[in-house]
Amino acid sequence: MEEQQQTGHDGLLPELPHESWLRIFSFLSPSNSLHVCLTCKLWNELWQDKSLWKHFHHSLLGGRPRPPLLPNAWKKSFKESFVFLRIARDANSRLNYAITHGHTVVVQKMMETDTKLFHPLPLRSRRFLYHYEPSYSNHPLVIATNEQDLAMFQFIWAFYFPTPSTDEQQPPRSPDDLKRMEQTVLACAENMIAKRNTSMLRHLFSVAPQYPVVEHVKTSGNWHLEISLTVDFLALLEELGAVFQPTLLNRNLGNASVAHWLLDRVKGWQLGSMNILCRAVIDENAPRSVVKRLLKEGASAFSWGQLLEEYVSGGEKVKVLDKKVLKWLLKKHEEAQGCKEENLAFYVGAIAKGDTKMLQFLIKIGATDVNHVHPEFGKTLLQFAVERGNKVFVRTLLACGADPKAKGKKAAAPISIANQMGLTELRDILVEACKEKEQGAKRKRQEEANDAKVNAGDRTGGEKGAEKEQGAKGVKSAKRRKITPGAAEEKKLEARVAELHQWISERDGVAARLQVPIQEAKLAGFSYGKVKHACYQLRLRATSLTKLALLHALVQFLEAKQAVVDYEM
Repeated sequence: MEEQQQTGHDGLLPELPHESWLRIFSFLSPSNSLHVCLTCKLWNELWQDKSLWKHFHHSLLGGRPRPPLLPNAWKKSFKESFVFLRIARDANSRLNYAITHGHTVVVQKMMETDTKLFHPLPLRSRRFLYHYEPSYSNHPLVIATNEQDLAMFQFIWAFYFPTPSTDEQQPPRSPDDLKRMEQTVLACAENMIAKRNTSMLRHLFSVAPQYPVVEHVKTSGNWHLEISLTVDFLALLEELGAVFQPTLLNRNLGNASVAHWLLDRVKGWQLGSMNILCRAVIDENAPRSVVKRLLKEGASAFSWGQLLEEYVSGGEKVKVLDKKVLKWLLKKHEEAQGCKEENLAFYVGAIAKGDTKMLQFLIKIGATDVNHVHPEFGKTLLQFAVERGNKVFVRTLLACGADPKAKGKKAAAPISIANQMGLTELRDILVEACKEKEQGAKRKRQEEANDAKVNAGDRTGGEKGAEKEQGAKGVKSAKRRKITPGAAEEKKLEARVAELHQWISERDGVAARLQVPIQEAKLAGFSYGKVKHACYQLRLRATSLTKLALLHALVQFLEAKQAVVDYEM
């Protein structure tokens, strides 16, 4: 009894291997499922086996289930297809279902029993108001191309165009049938073009040389340009001798692989490079590699400043602001205008929405001065932020060194604007920033006074020590006289400025032209007047007007410029 319970059947059934039972079940019909499953537990388990239902699927339906292939995919696919084919309203519905699901066995049986289904009359589709054209969307070949099923297409094609050995048995076709078949083949080619299925197109070229399929595919008006192109499809068109125009490149700048492929082959696109660059940057939001290649191969713009302003302003077309593309356009703009751009942050739409990272990036590359007053608006960035009530933007500007007391030409101080608009939180933030700035200024003045005292003490101590040494030894007093820490620091900074300026001049000619004041100070031996004039020309704000502070400002400016040049290289 225990052995019978473990095996799952009584002693009346022979004990056979599972493979033998599955072999026996394969001669049954799926309609016997109820009888088999109710016999015993073992038969019920074997009836669910994947190999058994795979056999039923191949022998009665054909094809395979659609992915993903789950554990019961073969059984589920068979049952769904079997039920639909039984309850379908007409033969056309069954044929369409069999073709779309790849059931070659069902299609073969319908070919043998009802051949009229494979010669349907074309449908009428309205193209203009009173103009109708025949549509072959109900033809089995066209249905197979819609599903991109090459095996099913080859299977049905063999029915219409049998091999020469069996061609003698086929009756001759009328001119209307031949014309209808030609239109059907061209409709199949249309579907293959729309699906960008190059494998099916190559097969169609090989089996239908008697039809003008190649000429139809070569015609650019049949390429369905509203659908994205692929490199494989373009390579096939190139093999057929198609000619690619610059307009095709304009439409596909957003696809990096297709754009590079077309740039290698399209001729004369440089004639309209102004339009193509604007379309790539603004309209198509082209990838970085495409924009870089366009700039490298000579693409230009009517106005670099206008193109840069349109790009950074964002909007519906520019979805993502690429920082590298921004730097390339900024460099072109600065080369065109011959001076450095300091108003870029006023036009960046992301900064107006509170993008602090973009603001920090612009400050880092030197494209924005947080305390600069716009020549047209007459306001600083901080005044704009206070007017918009953007707390995050205000805090970021203050952290980046914005002056809370700076007044523009056409607006009051930020604190006054906050009071007028009733923005108490912003007013408190600005008042706190003013206090911190005053305390920081006091600390700096105290530190400078302490440094001056220390320097003075070092000088007196050095003189006394020299006198002692002169009295004791009488020699080497001038050589052993100590140099003040301030003077030594100035010498180091002057050497650092000269080194950075030479490094930048050797690698970036545009940056060297922008740093002419530094070259003048260098030639003058870094005199105080020339150093101060250089800081004024470059609009650098030092912590104080001492020579040490001015040199520190020059070093920071040159180190930032060196980082930008090094990153671009």
